[in-house]
Amino acid sequence: MLSMLFGSPVATVTVENETAISNELQQGTFAVIGRTKNAFGQNYTINLRVTGSCVMGSCYVYAVEYATNSGYVSGIYQSVFGQAGTYTIYVNGQTYYFEF
Repeated sequence: MLSMLFGSPVATVTVENETAISNELQQGTFAVIGRTKNAFGQNYTINLRVTGSCVMGSCYVYAVEYATNSGYVSGIYQSVFGQAGTYTIYVNGQTYYFEF
C-alpha cells in the first residue's frame, strides 16, 4: 500500500487478489526492451523476450530471445558485473543492455 511520498498523501493502492498476481509474476516469459549505451552517435533499441523467474525478490534469467524480421532468435546474454539485475546481449554488432 502506497500512502505517503515526501510527507504528502499521494495514492492508496489496494490489490484485491495479491496471491494470483504474485504467482503470475513469479515465472514466465516477459517482453523487455534492450538499449544501447553509446556515448557518441546513435543509440538503438531491440525487442527482447526474457524467460525467467522471481523468487522472494531475486530474479533469474533462463533464456533471452531477440526480435528479427522473421521472428525471435535465441541469443547469448551475460550479467553485468557489479550491477545486479542488469544484463547484456550482443546482436548485429551492438551491445544491448536490459534489466530483469
